[in-house]
Amino acid sequence: MKKTNKQKIPNIRQKDDGTYEWRKMINGKRYSLSDKDKQRLQRRARKFEEEMSFTQRRRTSDVTLDEIYEIWIRTKKNTLKPITYTRYVSTYNVHIKPVFGNKLITDIKHSDVKNFYINMAIEGEKSRGTIEDMNSIFKMIMELAVNDELIMRNPCINATDEAKKIARQPKQKFAMSDEQIKSLMEFVKNSKTYNRWYGIILFALSTGMRINEITALQNSDIDLENEMITVNKTLSCYPDWDNDEHKQIYAIQTPKNRTSDRKIPITDNVREAIMFERERCKNQNIVCESKVEGGVGFKGQTFNDFLFLNNIGEHYKEGCVCKGFLRIVKAYNKKAQEANLPHITPHIARHTLITKMMQSDMNQLVTISISGHATTHHTITTYTHVQDDFLKQSMKIFEESEGKKK
Repeated sequence: MKKTNKQKIPNIRQKDDGTYEWRKMINGKRYSLSDKDKQRLQRRARKFEEEMSFTQRRRTSDVTLDEIYEIWIRTKKNTLKPITYTRYVSTYNVHIKPVFGNKLITDIKHSDVKNFYINMAIEGEKSRGTIEDMNSIFKMIMELAVNDELIMRNPCINATDEAKKIARQPKQKFAMSDEQIKSLMEFVKNSKTYNRWYGIILFALSTGMRINEITALQNSDIDLENEMITVNKTLSCYPDWDNDEHKQIYAIQTPKNRTSDRKIPITDNVREAIMFERERCKNQNIVCESKVEGGVGFKGQTFNDFLFLNNIGEHYKEGCVCKGFLRIVKAYNKKAQEANLPHITPHIARHTLITKMMQSDMNQLVTISISGHATTHHTITTYTHVQDDFLKQSMKIFEESEGKKK
């Protein structure tokens, strides 16, 4: 006797052998799918119908940017680091989707994209670099449409030329002076409230490491005998895209680029920072309670030997450290009254060290190696700032040398 479904599901029937079959006529052609699991077959059939619907509408170019984006982002999910994937998703959803998401791709013109960036630049909302980054993502999405022959030309090519001329420049970073560093470190070291931050701040100022490299650092990465720190990992935080995008996942993965994988010498200040942190944890009976799974480059590994720990034994998070810096500077300025410090972040600490190295007689290749940059140009144009004292000293040396020639 032929078996029948108790629950009616459109276009799905159960065959005599117990398997399920989906059959449907689409555009005059019959299609069928089979599966032992009815729910799985439903999902497969739904996906197949969506793809067929897209293919049909593609023939008339009746495809929106949102639909192209969904296809494009799926191809990126397993090829990008999670933090990069998150940046792509966020950029599209926050900036591009509200303006262009529901538009047919054939209706998105070069002038539309161009004016989109110009308006953004006029309002001062985004800097030149941010606009360029946004367009690079937009351009990759539209390139998929070009490759699929849905549109002839990519409307994002050269779309930022005018906007870049009027967009605001990124805020000029500053490097802390020796006096500022000395005063701040004395304040932190002698403060009952902020003393626990002394080690990580001194370490940041003395190594120039990125904050996510510092928070990822394991005790096993430190070789005090040979006076070297191995920098080969970073602590990343991103949404759990597979289960709950509102939940944050922490993972240890490889650094942002190949040149970021490096070694940094342990100087006296670095050694002091390391020993301070270890002594603090020992004296306060703080043990590492954090266990972080390995991500890209460290799959299958678990990390639970973090150098820098908060008072309850957890690894530091980037946001927590930034807020810590903010509170310390605020407290310092309240006490200092006249000699106020500007806004200081972990990245300012990195910027400060690299600037000082560039202004010294240190070989530029060594500076690039310690900073983890790929080129001298990037180091000079992005991370250095000529301090007033250095300007005065340089001009004085120049003036003295010119005087000797007379």
